[in-house]
Amino acid sequence: EERARIVSKLKTDARGLSARAISAMVCDLSGMVFQLRELYSQEVGEVLLEILTQAALTQGLPLTMSSVDTCSLIRRVLEGVLLICTAQHAPTKVASVIEKLLRSQRLPWSATTRLEAAMFR
Repeated sequence: EERARIVSKLKTDARGLSARAISAMVCDLSGMVFQLRELYSQEVGEVLLEILTQAALTQGLPLTMSSVDTCSLIRRVLEGVLLICTAQHAPTKVASVIEKLLRSQRLPWSATTRLEAAMFR
């Protein structure tokens, strides 16, 4: 199916992004949380999971162009879309991404308790 091919391509492309590109993408996504929820599909969730996985695996994420900490924006996408939408159909994948983000210390300390509670519910 065409949709599956596009999702696969987006996920593959996300794996090749530089640290600066990942920061920019997370910044853009954090500004579209409400639109992402409105247009949400499982495919959107899969792509978001891949982008946040790459954010967890990438060393030295820079501040965004507007000097906002990328980690705060990651938390916004995670809480605003993945915990609300994606966790409904892929809870183990969401838990895996949260674990990677926590291990890589990509989330503000203020968010860790809330996210750990979500992981173990």
